[in-house]
Amino acid sequence: MTIFTAPQFTPCVNYLPEFINGFTYWELKEGETSIQANKENNHIIFVITGQLSITCDQFENILVHKEEMIFLPNNSNCSYKVLSASQMIVFTFDRFRNQCDKYTFQKLAEKTEEMSYTLRAVSIHELLKDYVLLLVRYLQKGINCPHLHEEKQQELFILLRACYTKQEILHFFYPLITHNIDFRQIVLEQYPKAKNVSELARLTGYNLSDFRNKFLVNFGVPAYQWMQKRKSCSIKFRLITENTDIATISDEFGFSSPAHFNKFCKKQFGVPPALLRKQLKAQYEK
Repeated sequence: MTIFTAPQFTPCVNYLPEFINGFTYWELKEGETSIQANKENNHIIFVITGQLSITCDQFENILVHKEEMIFLPNNSNCSYKVLSASQMIVFTFDRFRNQCDKYTFQKLAEKTEEMSYTLRAVSIHELLKDYVLLLVRYLQKGINCPHLHEEKQQELFILLRACYTKQEILHFFYPLITHNIDFRQIVLEQYPKAKNVSELARLTGYNLSDFRNKFLVNFGVPAYQWMQKRKSCSIKFRLITENTDIATISDEFGFSSPAHFNKFCKKQFGVPPALLRKQLKAQYEK
């Protein structure tokens, strides 16, 4: 199990949660590491004590100190290393549970063109510190009712809006913010099945022209460019996490030949895949 593991609730015949949203408490030892494809869920990590180094797709070795939090979006490739013994709460959610939160984030999308994004940790506001410490007490006591988790999620988003400016919320949740959150969700669900933009348009139920226009509005980049970037991140993840031979990885990602795969890696990373794998593993094992 890793901090990206979905929460496990106390079984309840009277209340069945609609979404896989909830909180987990972790105590990690110095030196612990994990690499995981974060496919279905978003995560907010609240570091109470200690220090982590986190890599998420193209953002590498981001430090998260005690009393800081960081947001990791779904459909990303993530790894972490515990730099000093740490305690943390991890909030896992696949989607917003009410229309108020969804509307708030969709309104913020109007300002995304005004900023450039980089992944970074944010200080936990004093009000949120009290909230997080109370969660720790609940979870340590084994209070793991799914209804409580849903109520605490609603409270969390209220506190976030109260404690941080719109600009701060925009930067923190930037990968999640779009004009149409439902469209973003279906794209993320379907793109692993698509070999190209035309297939992704078909899988999401749009004709190609409408899809390209809608994608540009909601993701801020052309669909082809976005898919190439996602492919690059996934290739890096496969090279570092598995010992699968390079020819097999090339086939799985739809390259016509090892030479084509080699050319792609040189263009995206500056080196051929074998050397990239060696560099990535050396960096991760430091």
